[in-house]
Amino acid sequence: MKVNFSIVVLAGGQARRLGVDKALIVLKGKALIERTVERVWARAEEVLIVTKSEKRAKSIELVLEEPVKVIWDEDPRMETPLMGALTGFREAQYENILLLGCDMPLIKPEVVDLLFTSYAELAAPCDALIPQHPNGYLEPLCAIYKRDPAITGLSQCLEEKAFKMISFINSIPAVHFLPTAEIEKVDPDLETFFNVNTRDDLVKLLRILEEGERE
Repeated sequence: MKVNFSIVVLAGGQARRLGVDKALIVLKGKALIERTVERVWARAEEVLIVTKSEKRAKSIELVLEEPVKVIWDEDPRMETPLMGALTGFREAQYENILLLGCDMPLIKPEVVDLLFTSYAELAAPCDALIPQHPNGYLEPLCAIYKRDPAITGLSQCLEEKAFKMISFINSIPAVHFLPTAEIEKVDPDLETFFNVNTRDDLVKLLRILEEGERE
């Protein structure tokens, strides 16, 4: 069942370590962005993909089968995911937003459902719910944000040229953290957080996909 959330997927463009637009890398007949979107689009009432330019947006639209909206950054000169997040949050119809990276082809729909449910069940005021590993490492690109406080924080960070995700997180008034131990109950190997940054990651993903086909 779809919930009254927006999902914003960041597909900024060329990955420095890969040297290509990783959203459009094709493995086993599907682009990474398509693999990510097909796992989440049925979970929320709205899915937006944010990329750098109208040209890139049209390239992404060509590989998608799901009815999602593709938009581009308000200021493509700013090379930071914070700009994409701000563009997406301003465009989003719903107050609560799940922010994702485009290169999460193993994200589990059950994890998306868990994030939505955990956020809805919080009794205290909450402007963000972010998964947190035991070592303190955060997953800000698989997290839920309340639109207006997030827009305020993103605008402030961009104005101050504080482009790191931790700067954005620190700008949000009420942040809650979801231990990854809770996520392991529905995703034991935490494959949801696997993303593609290097060629070794591509090789690993290909191996995982092939093993899945054999099961």
